[in-house]
Amino acid sequence: MSDMHLPDHRNKYLSVGRFAQAAQLSRKALRLYDELEILLPAWVDPDSGYRYYSTEQLEKARFIRLLRDAEMPLADIRRVLAAASVDEAIQQVVEHRQGFEEKVEEVRRSSQRVLAYLRKENETMSTTVTVENFPARHAISIKRTIRVPAFHQFIPQALEQLTSHAADQGVQLAGDPICFYYGPVNESDDGPVEICFPVEGAVMPGGDIVVREIPAHRAAVAAAGPERSKFPVILEVWDGVFDWVQRNKGVMSEETVPCYEIWQGGDTISVVIPFEEAG
Repeated sequence: MSDMHLPDHRNKYLSVGRFAQAAQLSRKALRLYDELEILLPAWVDPDSGYRYYSTEQLEKARFIRLLRDAEMPLADIRRVLAAASVDEAIQQVVEHRQGFEEKVEEVRRSSQRVLAYLRKENETMSTTVTVENFPARHAISIKRTIRVPAFHQFIPQALEQLTSHAADQGVQLAGDPICFYYGPVNESDDGPVEICFPVEGAVMPGGDIVVREIPAHRAAVAAAGPERSKFPVILEVWDGVFDWVQRNKGVMSEETVPCYEIWQGGDTISVVIPFEEAG
């Protein structure tokens, strides 16, 4: 490539290799950031296709490197870079840090369970299971195919939407919110899930809110207080209820009512596993 192709002020432009070295980023990373429009080259040679970056872009590149060092996904980095204000960007970074710290805590707790299993250590907390008969109930609900962490963000939105719909319809909520799980919900599995409120009185559907009947059913139930209601600790409660059903030769029948949680006040969650007596 001849110098005649370079734009004016060529001393401000760096080749990909030199820019990568100055920003302490790999060529592969720069290529990916270009494809995702996170960090575009300042100039591309129309003949050779060579990419050039300006020295003024070093600050942004190093900021992106800091965000990646903080284990921030590229999609979140795009949002930080597109933030309308510094305060908005700060809030996004703080939320990412909180989520990452929660993930670290999940890994710590899960690894403790793994080590306890390998060492054949007895569980320190038992799960108390009761059997309850639930009557048929009228409910309004919203169903989603969704993964973590979007699921956690969706919960308060869904509860607010359902509560407002009931108020607009002039009907009373008749119990704590319920979340039906039609499949696992985590970073790779997307359920689906259905969040609903039992209601009293006639109610019409609206938007993505449907009206449904929760059939009468018999279920094994265990309450998880604040110390056990957070993920992944609550999985121990789920395991305990499933084990109880198996020990008592119960038959789970999710064709009628899937497994679910009742979200009660005070950070208490009841795990509910519908079952039928073995014939």
